Amino acid sequence: MSLKTSNLAFKERVNHEVNNEIMRKAVVKAQETIGANRQKMVDELGHWEEWRDLAKQIRNHVLQNLDAYLYQLSENVIKNGGHVFFAETAEEATNYIRRIAREKNAKKIVKSKSMVTEEIGLNAVLEQ
Repeated sequence: MSLKTSNLAFKERVNHEVNNEIMRKAVVKAQETIGANRQKMVDELGHWEEWRDLAKQIRNHVLQNLDAYLYQLSENVIKNGGHVFFAETAEEATNYIRRIAREKNAKKIVKSKSMVTEEIGLNAVLEQ
């Protein structure tokens, strides 16, 4: 279910806003602010390329050791009273979520990672 923001078709809204002087100024201001803030951070960090390389190394390390990190996460979740379910397929994950929702007589499902729910096909199932 999408949020309706206008009765106009998308292309009509785009054409309207492209010619909206207030909107144009707001976009320019936002771009200038973002650019200035980025430059400020680059200047403060110094050698930002090294920070980027370090971030890449950390990311690669985590991906290469993802099983260990997921195990560590699951242990901590369980230790703190949570439940963890590792699904091997999107269908298995979706079925698990649906089963839990039914068992708990859920009236609402709150999603914090909507891309994951999109990737496993849960959004389509929930819209039925």
